[in-house]
Amino acid sequence: MREHVLITGADGYAGKAVARRYLGQTDAHLTLLLRAASHEQAQAKRERIRAELEPASLERVSFVHDDLTDRDALRGVSPKSITTILHCAAVTRFNVERELAQAVNVSGTERVLELARRCPGLTSFALLSTAYACGLERGTIAEAPSLGQDGFANHYEWSKLEAERRALALERELPLRILRIATVFANDDTGTVGQYNAVHNTFKLYYYGLLSLVPGDRDTPVYLVTGDFVARNAFALTRDPDARGIYHVLHRREHNPTLGELIDLMFARYEADEAFRRKRILPPIFSDYASFEALAASTDSLGSAVMRQALRSMSPFSQQLYVQKDFDNTRLCAADAEYAAPDYKRQIIKALEHMISTKWGRSSPAAITEPATRSNVHDIRK
Repeated sequence: MREHVLITGADGYAGKAVARRYLGQTDAHLTLLLRAASHEQAQAKRERIRAELEPASLERVSFVHDDLTDRDALRGVSPKSITTILHCAAVTRFNVERELAQAVNVSGTERVLELARRCPGLTSFALLSTAYACGLERGTIAEAPSLGQDGFANHYEWSKLEAERRALALERELPLRILRIATVFANDDTGTVGQYNAVHNTFKLYYYGLLSLVPGDRDTPVYLVTGDFVARNAFALTRDPDARGIYHVLHRREHNPTLGELIDLMFARYEADEAFRRKRILPPIFSDYASFEALAASTDSLGSAVMRQALRSMSPFSQQLYVQKDFDNTRLCAADAEYAAPDYKRQIIKALEHMISTKWGRSSPAAITEPATRSNVHDIRK
């Protein structure tokens, strides 16, 4: 039976990356599910994705336009030939409203699971989740179901755990694997940033001097991965007939920066940029959670619009920066024969250079400004 892969959220960063791997490394037929509010939007998304894929592979691609918040979603998708489902569709904003998170991330997952139950030839169902589905849990986080007993920093985290629970309720019925990924901060080791998220936007606030505080503890680990690492493992685990259960698609604590180290790397690289040095911006100060929340609340009435926007952009995930976690990735390493710990300092510096040179994606890459003191940057890279 020819492999037929359904990828939801195929117009998103992860969905497109995995689709490219399927088209480049298999002869599978792909059905790509795109969310569109109108026929015109659907057409535009379809043409944009077609332009990004290899022309020779397009004959193996079909598109479905649907909205997973619709109760009739996926009714037009035939389950007969589908062998693999990779569910990537989700609202991933940290400040997502609870109602929207419920509608898309929870109820939408239920609809995809219902389709999976009607696929007679299904050999693989993969749910793309997040490392923070465990919420504010501390200590060692196993590649196992989470109870969420310590609460959540935002509705996004809560909704992703609820999606996991819906999937795990059917683990005896479906060939299920849940892939919890860390924050993607670059495409690959070159540091190129293909999609901007809360981490990149926070770097931007510090670069332009819009934020002088850091919410969090210096020793809190910040889990970061490249898109290439995520796509490679999502592709491999989805196709591995023996893969079942939960996998942490990330690196262990010792192979990630602490928050203090990340801020130090960031500011040292900024200081190597002439435009930044001219602003004479001082390094940000670490703040305890109560003080940061008090400041965020006070700016609603007293602060400037720019300050309010800056603090609001950080508030939905700031609580996580006080919670120390040690994610176990034993199952991932056992499944990934190519696993290697990254040179995370070099990756971070490369990503910072890309953001600076492109003005956070607003322009083509410019020549990187030579550091004023080469020894500073050299020391960071050790």
